[in-house]
Amino acid sequence: MRVATFLILSCLALAQQSSTTSGPCSPIAPNNTGTIRIDCQGVSAKLGSQLVEILNRIANRQLDPNAVMAKLDEILHAINPNAPKVTYSLNGSTRTISPQGVSLNLSPNPASKEIEALNAARDWPALARICERTMSETPEWYTPFVFAGIAYANLGQKDKAIDLLQRADQGMAGNTDYGMLPAEVKRLLDLLRQK
Repeated sequence: MRVATFLILSCLALAQQSSTTSGPCSPIAPNNTGTIRIDCQGVSAKLGSQLVEILNRIANRQLDPNAVMAKLDEILHAINPNAPKVTYSLNGSTRTISPQGVSLNLSPNPASKEIEALNAARDWPALARICERTMSETPEWYTPFVFAGIAYANLGQKDKAIDLLQRADQGMAGNTDYGMLPAEVKRLLDLLRQK
């Protein structure tokens, strides 16, 4: 459901001028100028207008997209308490809890080994890149947030590092599947704030 919501919101956030491109929602906005019209298949004009209004509020108030998505998840769970809930572990493996029971996917996320190797090699630019990509692909998995924070701290971007580590700290709260990582994040945050 989160992916579908994200795709709809992404689709509506993009621009389309008088030119047309192929695809269900394929906008053109050269130079980010001009009047923007959005046409997406399967979305009524009324719903599209409401979603654009929501996106504009999020943008105008400079809200954290991850916090907004988390709140949407809470709302969706309140509407459908039987919706499956997925939690992640340190290496990106998942546990899904639903009315049908609990299912485990013990396979680590493919990015896990690469993140580990780049951290060990202290290749901070490459580590930041893979973590950024992985965070956008799986925003509910907080290990990449931690390692992105480490990378940015080592690249001299203290504020960005603190922001990412705070998001990881909040996201991992209460999830014992992350092992000792939450305690390490708190220690790193204290060190960065003291500098």
